[in-house]
Parts: sequence; structure tokens; C-alpha cells
Amino acid sequence: MMVIPRLWMLGGLLLAVALVGGCGGGDDQPSPPPDDAESSVQDDLSQDPQKVDEEASPQSSAWVLARAARGEAQRAQTVADEAHQRAESLAQQASALTAQAEAAASAATHAAAAHAQALKAAGDMERAADAAAAEAEAAKASRAQRQSAEQLLNTLMQQIRDGEYESAGQALGQLDELKQSLPASVVTQINAARTLLNALRSINPEVESS
Repeated sequence: MMVIPRLWMLGGLLLAVALVGGCGGGDDQPSPPPDDAESSVQDDLSQDPQKVDEEASPQSSAWVLARAARGEAQRAQTVADEAHQRAESLAQQASALTAQAEAAASAATHAAAAHAQALKAAGDMERAADAAAAEAEAAKASRAQRQSAEQLLNTLMQQIRDGEYESAGQALGQLDELKQSLPASVVTQINAARTLLNALRSINPEVESS
């Protein structure tokens, strides 16, 4: 890189030698350069390459540093690109996790609602079962009362046929206490027995007095 300045220096040296030679001889024609000057130029042109490299080392060092800086910049850009890609990947993973969390929360909400509905249904079924059991007990008691009332009504009718009006009146009083829990058909029979007993009492008062 420093060869051209050296050539300029050699050219100036040759020009100075030519001027000196012209002044010494008084001749208008320039004298040719001496052999020593030519050999000096050749020596300068054929100088040690290591010396040339040493003279050019500042520029070479700058070029090396610039190239190293460019390489570092490229590596830094590569690292930045990889970091950007990694950030995008992490963002996508975070978005996917967020979506999964939202789906899990929604599923938990639906599960809680389903659980509440199941508890309500279980409570409704339990209350319905209790009501059915109570109805069954009531029906059982009603059947028992009806059977008792029917037996007592048969006894009443037999007492009326036998003329035992006083005993029939007592049986009729017991039936009156059961009328509210008895079916309408039995209540009708009780009312008919009362009408019959009252009629017979009016017809045969002596039977009542005896």
C-alpha cells in the first residue's frame, strides 16, 4: 500500500539528480541519471516485503479491526434474531397456556354448576321420597282406619237389626270421630245408618227406653 509514495520519493530524487547534473555541465540537455540512482530505484522497488508490510501495518490493522467488528456485529445480529425467535416461541407457549387455563376454568365452572344441579336434584328426589313415604304411611293409616270404620259400621248395622239402639248410638259416635279421615263412600254409609237409627228410634221409643 505504501509503494506509490515511495515511487514519488524516488521520482523526486531522480529529478534532483538530473538538475544537479545539468547545472554542473552547462549543457542545456539533461544528463541521464547515473547508474547509482537507477540501482537505488531498483533497490527501493525490490526492498524487503516485510518492511513494506511493517509500513502498511496501520492500515492493515484497521482493516482487520473493521473486519472483526463486522463479524462481531453479524454474530450479535444472529444472537438477537435467535432471542427474538425464542421470545416469539415463549409468547406462543404463554398464549397456549392461557387458553388452556381459560378452558380449564370454564370446565370447572360448568362442573360446579352441574354439581349444584345434581345436589338440587338429589334434594328434590329426597324430598319426593319423604313425601311419598309420608303418603304411603298416610295411606296405610287411612286403610287401617277405613277397615276399622267398615268393621264398626257392620257392627252398627247389626245392632240396629237386633234393636240394640243404644249400642248402635255409641258405635255411631265412634264413627263420627273417624269421618274426617274416611273416604266419602264410607261417610255416606255412616250418614245413612244415622238416618236409619233415628227413624227406628222414633218408631219404637219403647225399645230405646228398655
